[in-house]
Amino acid sequence: MFEMFRKKSNEKTPDERERESGAEFEDLVNNLNNALNKRQEVKQEMDEANEEYVRRTNKVKE
Repeated sequence: MFEMFRKKSNEKTPDERERESGAEFEDLVNNLNNALNKRQEVKQEMDEANEEYVRRTNKVKE
């Protein structure tokens, strides 16, 4: 009887909620990993630009 009421009210089962929360968590983890990867790329670009700047300023000093 309770199952009938649950289905009528369109309430999600615990398994459905768990699957959805697992998918949401996986999305959050993927977003975090993407952000960390992007941060590493930007840091590498900044380091390379800084090295180039140092090389150019050292040439000017010579």
